[in-house]
Amino acid sequence: MLFQRDQRDDLFALSSDEYLQKFNVRCYLNDMVRLLLESRDEKPLEFISEYFLTVAKGTHVTHRAYEYIKATLHNRAAFCMLLRIVFDPKDFQAGLKIEDFAQLVYLLCPDLPYYMFKKVYSVVGPEDDGLPALMQAMGIHVYFAEFLNDLDTALQPADGLVPRELLSDATVTQVTKAKPAPDGDGAVTESAPTPPRDTVHLAFKNAAQRADVSADVSSEHVLLDHILVELYTSAELLQHISHRHPALHASLCKGGGVDGLVGGVVQAHDTMVASGRQRRQKTAK
Repeated sequence: MLFQRDQRDDLFALSSDEYLQKFNVRCYLNDMVRLLLESRDEKPLEFISEYFLTVAKGTHVTHRAYEYIKATLHNRAAFCMLLRIVFDPKDFQAGLKIEDFAQLVYLLCPDLPYYMFKKVYSVVGPEDDGLPALMQAMGIHVYFAEFLNDLDTALQPADGLVPRELLSDATVTQVTKAKPAPDGDGAVTESAPTPPRDTVHLAFKNAAQRADVSADVSSEHVLLDHILVELYTSAELLQHISHRHPALHASLCKGGGVDGLVGGVVQAHDTMVASGRQRRQKTAK
C-alpha cells in the first residue's frame, strides 16, 4: 500500500503536460479524433468507448500503420504479443519463404518496412523453429528498434564481423543506458526501451562461444548475426516485455478477447491465398 501511495504522490507531482506525456494520452486522443472524423460514426460516444477498450486490450494495433505501432511502447508490446498468438504454426509448412512471411505480417501491419523482414529472415531463417521463431524475432525487432540500431553502431561490424574486444562491459553500458525519447506528437514519449544488461551480456557470451567452434570466424571476431539470433530468440526478452506490460500480457497472451481477432486475421489470410491462387490460374490459361 505504501508503494502505491508513493506512486500516486509521484503522479500528482507531475505538471499537466508531464502527466499527459507520461501516458501518451495526446497520441491516443489525436488518433481517436482522426478516426472518428474519418468514419463520421452515428454513435460517436460508443465509437470513443470502443476505441479505448481496444487500446486497453491491445487489439488496437491490427491493420494499423507502422508509424502508429511504433508511437508508444504499449503499441509495440501489443504488436509483439499479437504476432506470436494470431498465427497457428500448424497452418504453415516449414521453410516459409520471406515473401510469405511478409504477407502474413502485413495482415496486421500493411506498411511494416521490408528491410525488417530481410534482417529477421537472414538472421533467424525459416527452418529451425519456423513461424514462431520468425514472429518472435519480428516482435523483438519492432519493440527494441532503437536499441538494435545503437548496437549496430557500437559494434561497428565490417562484413558482418565484430571485433571481440567490443564485447565488453563498456559496450553493454553504452547500448543499454536510458536515452531521451524523440520529441514531437506521435513519437515515443517514454525512454526508448533497452533489454536487461544481463541479457545483452549473455548474448555476447554465447556469440563468442559460437565463434570458438566456427571455422568461418577468426579468433579476433564474432559474427553480428550470432549476437542478433541470441537476442531475437531470447525467452528472457519476451518475459521482460510481458513484465513491463502485465495488463497486455493478461489480455492477449492468456487468451482474453482475441478469438474474434484471430478469426478475422485468419479469414483475411485465406482470402489472400485464394486470390493468389486465382491469379496464378488465370496466368496459366
